[in-house]
Amino acid sequence: MEDKEYVYLAELIVKKEDIDPDLFRIEEGEVNMHSNTASGFGYVRSTNEYKVVRIHYLEYKEGNVEVYALGSGCGWRGIGKISYRLNTMRKGTGMYANDAIYWTAYNKVVAFDLAKEEFRLLSVTPCMQNRQRGDMCGLAALGRHLCLHMDKLRLEIWFFSDLEETWRMEYIDYEAVVMGSRKRNFQPILFTKNGEIIFLYAESMLYCYDMRSTSLRMISNEASTDYFRHIEVIAHVNTLASLEALGENSKRYKARPHRVRTPWDDVIDELDLVALDEEIDTTRFRLR
Repeated sequence: MEDKEYVYLAELIVKKEDIDPDLFRIEEGEVNMHSNTASGFGYVRSTNEYKVVRIHYLEYKEGNVEVYALGSGCGWRGIGKISYRLNTMRKGTGMYANDAIYWTAYNKVVAFDLAKEEFRLLSVTPCMQNRQRGDMCGLAALGRHLCLHMDKLRLEIWFFSDLEETWRMEYIDYEAVVMGSRKRNFQPILFTKNGEIIFLYAESMLYCYDMRSTSLRMISNEASTDYFRHIEVIAHVNTLASLEALGENSKRYKARPHRVRTPWDDVIDELDLVALDEEIDTTRFRLR
């Protein structure tokens, strides 16, 4: 068994008199802010700080911004407002890369600089300029670089250069590999040193795309539904930081191993052990 830590942050409290009852659901005296909140978590290398950001919307376009620095003892600090409606779907979680947290705002990409605690707009990719309703769009951190993926008639992946403030595009032709009706999109989750991108597809299968040979192949060829129906993938970098050492009143619990291992446990273990910029042996994902 392994010791783990967790800490509860003060919950968001919204007064009923501050909201429009026609726009929000009130359940048992509480305001449901589930689809009206965006959030993010990241690390500031220059100050060695970990920060949590949350933005809640009492109006459709204007959000209230708060920052929580772990171990500061200051709690949530209100730092102002943002005039963009960030994507609040799927818990509204932003993508962390290089001291900033990023969200999409329909046809825009918005960055929050964790050191300066300021928002800025990134240059817009052509696919975002021409985005149509129904086009599936998302952000990912691949090899410590921010990427935007747009799933239309083909999958476009745009790599962002912080120094040049420009985007570089790769695209993937998936029609030759994925047959039939495709109702789920590819989600890039890992970039390897040997030029491959690992994707989660339909919340159950893994694919590998070789950027040099432009080939796409399935690397987990047995459905995961025998074990669980859906997978949520969260990119992360391993750290030895302790919440207690940072000054938080954290709690500890024992992480118990599974009683019965499944083939997908090997996949999860491999993704958990590798850093985002390390080379990874994709043959270990095969489930046969």
